[in-house]
Amino acid sequence: ALWRVEAQGFSCNPTLKTTNTAALKTRTKSNNTNERLSVGVKQNPSLFKNINVYPNPANDHVNIEIVTLIGEEVNYICSITNVLGQELLKINISNQTTSLNIADLKSGIYFFNIKQNNKVVAVKKVVVN
Repeated sequence: ALWRVEAQGFSCNPTLKTTNTAALKTRTKSNNTNERLSVGVKQNPSLFKNINVYPNPANDHVNIEIVTLIGEEVNYICSITNVLGQELLKINISNQTTSLNIADLKSGIYFFNIKQNNKVVAVKKVVVN
């Protein structure tokens, strides 16, 4: 069934709108504005491909591997947060492969926020069993 709602100040006729943020066509159900916001963390694509967190799902330890160019210095900070955004652990990473003991973490989903020069370069989701 099709319903038409008469309201004061706007109608419910579908409109087609192009948003500048996402440069996508957005179908709306009314003539009200529908601005889509870009939500999330912008990641440096060249660095994102070179950071691995494994095994996933994990039990008692996680390896953080950062592949760098020969001679490039490894200087990162990894903060582990839960789904509520609470920071549970923060470590400095100065080796290309770092093993991290996570036996104290409860089962659940955690985010590994990897930063360089105070900028987040990657966010990895890890499931802990």
